[in-house]
Parts: sequence; structure tokens; C-alpha cells
Amino acid sequence: MKWRGFPNTVLTRLTEKGRKVAKRVGEIERIL
Repeated sequence: MKWRGFPNTVLTRLTEKGRKVAKRVGEIERIL
């Protein structure tokens, strides 16, 4: 992963969003 030029805050926010989306997708897959 090459994240040069990205502030740590933006990276952490992106990872947090990714985790939330992954959780939502997992819940949807369970329901389906």
C-alpha cells in the first residue's frame, strides 16, 4: 500500500469508513 502524501488523519478516517462498510456488507450477506 503506497499512501505517500496522505495525512494520517485521512488514512485513519478512510480505514474506519472501510471497516464500517465491511460490517454493513457482512450484515447484508447474513440477511441474504
